[in-house]
Amino acid sequence: MNNDARFFFVFFGFTGFILLGLASLIIHQKFVLSVVHGVIGCLIFAIVGRYLMNFSLKHQLQTIPKTVQQPVSMNNIESVVAESNGDAINFTKEQSDSIKS
Repeated sequence: MNNDARFFFVFFGFTGFILLGLASLIIHQKFVLSVVHGVIGCLIFAIVGRYLMNFSLKHQLQTIPKTVQQPVSMNNIESVVAESNGDAINFTKEQSDSIKS
């Protein structure tokens, strides 16, 4: 999970805990009940924050132009080796026999 996503969950959860906890403390004036309502608010706000983040990321992905990459041919081994290692030398059988001397 990305650290930014964790930040959103924590931020929305903390906001829900504070809002519902303080509202419950003001209305009921009981600390234990306000903590329970704060925990419920934390859960609800974290889930809502997740859906808001998911919605914004989907919208952002739709606006980014998509680039098409050329697929690597699996039949051409030499091109795969050359792409994976710029210093790779493609030996032939004659060249490998001359190295053994």
